[in-house]
Amino acid sequence: NAIDASDPDARVTLAIAELGDAVAIDVIDRGCGMSPAFIREKLFRPFVSSKPGGFGIGAFEARKLTEEMGGRLDVSSAEGRGSRFRVTLRAARADTNALGNAA
Repeated sequence: NAIDASDPDARVTLAIAELGDAVAIDVIDRGCGMSPAFIREKLFRPFVSSKPGGFGIGAFEARKLTEEMGGRLDVSSAEGRGSRFRVTLRAARADTNALGNAA
Protein backbone atom coordinates (compact mmCIF):
# COMPACT_ATOMS: atom_id res chain seq x y z
CA ASN A 1 0.00 0.00 0.00
CA ALA A 2 2.84 2.43 0.78
CA ILE A 3 4.32 1.88 -2.67
CA ASP A 4 0.90 2.25 -4.32
CA ALA A 5 0.31 5.55 -2.48
CA SER A 6 3.65 7.03 -3.54
CA ASP A 7 5.08 8.42 -6.75
CA PRO A 8 7.04 5.80 -8.72
CA ASP A 9 10.41 7.29 -7.70
CA ALA A 10 9.44 8.12 -4.11
CA ARG A 11 11.14 6.43 -1.20
CA VAL A 12 9.28 4.15 1.20
CA THR A 13 11.14 3.84 4.49
CA LEU A 14 11.17 0.86 6.85
CA ALA A 15 12.38 1.57 10.38
CA ILE A 16 12.74 -0.81 13.31
CA ALA A 17 13.12 0.32 16.91
CA GLU A 18 13.35 -1.44 20.25
CA LEU A 19 10.85 0.00 22.73
CA GLY A 20 11.60 -1.60 26.07
CA ASP A 21 10.08 -5.08 25.88
CA ALA A 22 8.55 -4.42 22.45
CA VAL A 23 9.69 -3.88 18.88
CA ALA A 24 8.19 -1.27 16.56
CA ILE A 25 8.27 -1.67 12.79
CA ASP A 26 7.38 1.49 10.86
CA VAL A 27 6.45 1.73 7.18
CA ILE A 28 6.66 5.38 6.14
CA ASP A 29 5.66 6.83 2.79
CA ARG A 30 5.47 10.31 1.30
CA GLY A 31 2.33 9.51 -0.66
CA CYS A 32 -1.05 11.20 -0.79
CA GLY A 33 -1.86 10.64 2.89
CA MET A 34 -5.29 10.05 4.40
CA SER A 35 -7.82 12.24 6.15
CA PRO A 36 -8.64 11.63 9.82
CA ALA A 37 -12.20 10.77 8.77
CA PHE A 38 -11.00 8.12 6.30
CA ILE A 39 -8.72 6.57 8.93
CA ARG A 40 -11.47 6.58 11.56
CA GLU A 41 -14.36 5.42 9.38
CA LYS A 42 -12.98 3.37 6.50
CA LEU A 43 -9.31 2.36 6.67
CA PHE A 44 -9.69 -0.83 8.69
CA ARG A 45 -13.12 -1.85 7.35
CA PRO A 46 -13.00 -4.87 5.03
CA PHE A 47 -13.97 -4.41 1.39
CA VAL A 48 -13.69 -0.60 1.52
CA SER A 49 -10.96 0.80 -0.72
CA SER A 50 -10.02 4.18 -2.14
CA LYS A 51 -7.81 2.55 -4.80
CA PRO A 52 -9.24 1.72 -8.22
CA GLY A 53 -9.52 -2.06 -8.34
CA GLY A 54 -8.63 -2.36 -4.65
CA PHE A 55 -10.25 -5.05 -2.53
CA GLY A 56 -10.03 -3.24 0.80
CA ILE A 57 -8.56 -6.11 2.79
CA GLY A 58 -4.88 -5.13 3.18
CA ALA A 59 -5.09 -2.82 6.20
CA PHE A 60 -7.92 -4.88 7.71
CA GLU A 61 -5.89 -8.11 7.51
CA ALA A 62 -2.67 -6.42 8.70
CA ARG A 63 -4.37 -5.12 11.83
CA LYS A 64 -6.17 -8.41 12.49
CA LEU A 65 -2.95 -10.46 12.21
CA THR A 66 -1.01 -7.98 14.35
CA GLU A 67 -3.65 -8.13 17.08
CA GLU A 68 -3.75 -11.95 16.94
CA MET A 69 0.00 -11.88 17.70
CA GLY A 70 -0.67 -9.68 20.74
CA GLY A 71 0.45 -6.48 19.04
CA ARG A 72 -1.08 -3.33 17.70
CA LEU A 73 -1.15 -1.45 14.42
CA ASP A 74 -1.25 2.34 14.58
CA VAL A 75 -1.42 4.84 11.76
CA SER A 76 -0.61 8.52 11.52
CA SER A 77 -1.17 10.41 8.30
CA ALA A 78 -1.40 13.87 6.82
CA GLU A 79 -3.15 14.53 3.54
CA GLY A 80 -0.66 15.47 0.84
CA ARG A 81 2.31 14.49 3.04
CA GLY A 82 2.17 10.74 3.57
CA SER A 83 1.53 8.12 6.21
CA ARG A 84 3.25 6.02 8.84
CA PHE A 85 1.98 2.59 9.81
CA ARG A 86 3.53 1.21 13.00
CA VAL A 87 3.34 -2.43 14.03
CA THR A 88 4.28 -2.91 17.68
CA LEU A 89 4.91 -6.44 18.94
CA ARG A 90 6.25 -7.87 22.17
CA ALA A 91 9.90 -8.73 21.65
CA ALA A 92 10.93 -12.36 21.94
CA ARG A 93 13.98 -13.03 24.06
CA ALA A 94 16.49 -15.60 22.87
CA ASP A 95 17.23 -18.51 25.19
CA THR A 96 21.02 -18.30 25.28
CA ASN A 97 21.27 -21.78 26.82
CA ALA A 98 19.36 -23.27 23.89
CA LEU A 99 21.62 -21.46 21.44
CA GLY A 100 24.74 -22.77 23.16
CA ASN A 101 23.42 -26.35 23.22
CA ALA A 102 22.59 -26.27 19.50
CA ALA A 103 26.26 -26.17 18.50
